[in-house]
Amino acid sequence: MKFLAERMLGRLAKWLRILGYDTVLEGRPDMEPNLEEEDGARIILTRRRKKPGPSHAYLLHSDDPMEQLKEVVVTFRLPVDDATIFSRCSVCNRALVEVSKAEVGGQVPDYVLAGHGTFCRCPLCRRIYWPGSHLGRMKKWLAGVLQAEEKNGSK
Repeated sequence: MKFLAERMLGRLAKWLRILGYDTVLEGRPDMEPNLEEEDGARIILTRRRKKPGPSHAYLLHSDDPMEQLKEVVVTFRLPVDDATIFSRCSVCNRALVEVSKAEVGGQVPDYVLAGHGTFCRCPLCRRIYWPGSHLGRMKKWLAGVLQAEEKNGSK
C-alpha cells in the first residue's frame, strides 16, 4: 500500500516510512511519486475537512501524529512486519540497501560498528541505518498501541 501525505502530515509520513510503507510528502520534489504510476495508486492522507477530496483520500481525525499512525494502521489493516520495519529511508522514502561493515567504517561511531553486524544505507541521501535499541522500543510501543486498539474494537 502506498500513501501521499499532505505537507502538514510530515511526522505521520516519517512513521509510515519507518514501518516500511512507501509514503511521499506533498510538495517535496525529491519524493514525487513515479510518473509511471497510475492515477490513484496512492491513498491520499489529509486533515483538510472543508475540501472534498478524491475517492481515494482518507480524512484523519486526530492532530497527534502517533494517533494518526494508529488510525492508519488500524483503518487500512496494515501489517507491522519485522521484515519491512526500517526498510525505507525515514527522510527521503527510498528503499534502503544493505551494506557491509567495511562500507560504513569511519561513518558511524566505533562502538556502533563493533556492536552491530547489519547496516543499511539510503541510496539517495546516504544516511546509514542499523538496528539499535530504538528498534525494540518502537516494536514494543507499536504492539501496545495495536493491542489497545484491538481491545477497544472488540467491545
